[in-house]
Amino acid sequence: MDLQNRAGNNDQFRWCQAPDGTWQRDIDEAERFYATFCRKPDDPDAASFPVTCHASFSVPVSEAGRSYEATTEKITDALRTAWLALCHESPTLASWIQYDPPAGAWKRMYAPLNGSEDSPTVSAWLCQTFKQVSPDTNDDWFNLNPPVFKVATLFVVSPPSDQDDLVHRKVYLRCPHDLVDGIGILHLVHRFFELANESYQGVARNRRWDGNEAAYLSPPLNTAIGIRGQPTDVQRQAFNDLTAKNATLQTEKPLLGLTLSDNSGGPNSIQRVFFSLSKSLTAELVTKSKTNGITITHLVSAALTLALRDLQSFSPGTLGVRYCNQSIVNLRGFCLPSQDPLAIGNYHMIAAQSMAIDLSPTSSHHTTKESEEELISVAKQFRDYYAAIRPVSKPIDQDLLPFIPMTWELFTPKPTTQPPPQQQVASVAISSLGNISSIVRHEYGALSLIAAWVAGETLGTGISTFIQTFAGELGFSTIFNLAFHQQERIKALQGLVLKKLTELSQ
Repeated sequence: MDLQNRAGNNDQFRWCQAPDGTWQRDIDEAERFYATFCRKPDDPDAASFPVTCHASFSVPVSEAGRSYEATTEKITDALRTAWLALCHESPTLASWIQYDPPAGAWKRMYAPLNGSEDSPTVSAWLCQTFKQVSPDTNDDWFNLNPPVFKVATLFVVSPPSDQDDLVHRKVYLRCPHDLVDGIGILHLVHRFFELANESYQGVARNRRWDGNEAAYLSPPLNTAIGIRGQPTDVQRQAFNDLTAKNATLQTEKPLLGLTLSDNSGGPNSIQRVFFSLSKSLTAELVTKSKTNGITITHLVSAALTLALRDLQSFSPGTLGVRYCNQSIVNLRGFCLPSQDPLAIGNYHMIAAQSMAIDLSPTSSHHTTKESEEELISVAKQFRDYYAAIRPVSKPIDQDLLPFIPMTWELFTPKPTTQPPPQQQVASVAISSLGNISSIVRHEYGALSLIAAWVAGETLGTGISTFIQTFAGELGFSTIFNLAFHQQERIKALQGLVLKKLTELSQ
C-alpha cells in the first residue's frame, strides 16, 4: 500500500490470521525497498537480498571433559538447539514476504510450525534453515559463493583443519534484508549465543509451537515509531523541495566514486575484502578523534573519501569535487514505548537530506601535518552532516515522521522493462555499526568469540563499506561484485584508507 492509499491508521500492518492458518500483514515502505531488489510478482520464489552477521568462536575440548569428537558433537547440538529456541522466542525470524495475487499486494507471512521440537513441521524447518558446511579452504566462506537462501538461515562452517585442544566454528546468520537490519541482526546473534551457552551447559527447556508465538510477531517500522495517516500538502511540498535540493547537490561538482575495472565482466560473485587495526592503534585513533571532537566513524569515513579522491582522475581545471550519499540512521532508540526496540525489523531510515562532502580534487599537502589537517577537516564535515540528520527528540518530531516513508518510497526501484544505464563510476556507500561489542559479547560461557562483523550486499556496480569495532579492534569491510571491480583495485582502495589512518597515529 503506497502513501497515497494508506489509511488513517495502521490496521493494514496488524498481523491477522488467514483461513489457511497463516498469519499475514501488509509490508511498509522500508520492507518494500529491500524486497523490490530481488522479488517480483511473477517470481515470488526469488532469493533474498541478504544481510549477514558472522561470528567465529572456539571451545576448549577440556571444558567438556571428553574427546574432541564428543566436544564437536556437543557444540553442534547446542547450536541446533539455540537456533530452534531463537525462532521460538522471535517467530518473525521464520516469516517471509510473498506476493498475494488476489489482493494485488505483497504480504509478510508466518506459518506456525506446530508441535514440539521433534515434530515433522519443526524438523522440516530446521532442515531448511540450519546448514552445516565443511569447506576445503580456510578462505572466508562469504567469498565462496555460499548457497542461495530464501528465508533466514544459519550456516555453521567447520574449518578444514582444527586443533586437538580447541574446536573452532564459524556461524553466518544470513537474513533477508527485508526482514532485519544490521543492528537487529547483531541482537539476534547475541541472543543466539546466550541460548547456545545455555544448551551447552545442559539447561533444558521444553518448547512447543502451539500458535501462541504469533503474539510476538514484529511490527514494521511504521508501526514501531508511530507513523500514521498521509502526509499533509505542506509536508509533501517540503519533501519535494528537499529532494530538488538533493538533486542539485549531485550536479554542482564532479562526484567521487570508483571507476569500473578496465576488464570488468568477470564472474558475478559478491566478495568481501577486510582489514582490521590492532587494539593499540585503534585506541590511538579513538583518542585522536576525541581530541578533535569527532568519532572514529567520522575519521574512517573521511579517510575513505580522500582515498576515493586519490584514485579518481578529474578533468584539468576542476576546482572542487564532492562525495554524495544518503546515510542510514538507526531508529531503534526512537521506537514507541509499546514496542520492543530489540524486535526483528528494519528499524532505520534513509536520511531525507543528502550528504555533500566537499574537498579539493587533488592533494596539495606534502607534510604529515597538512595531511592530518585535511583528514580532520573532512571528518568534521561528516560529523556535522550526521548531527544534522539525526532526530533530536523522542518521540520523533511529527514533521519529520512523514519524510521517513516518503524517502523509502523515493529510493525503491520502479517497475521497468528497460534496465538502467550502467554507470562507469560506481557509488560507494558508507555504513557504520559502531562498537558491536556493546551488543555481541566476547564470552558466552565456554564459547569464546574471536571475531564478529556484519555486512550487507551490493547491487550492480555499487560498492558498500562497513565500519565497526569488536574487541577493541577497528574493522573495515568493502563489499563488491567481481563482475565490475577487480579485487586488486578494491585492495588498493583499502590500502589507501589504511595508510591515511596509520599515518594519523604516527
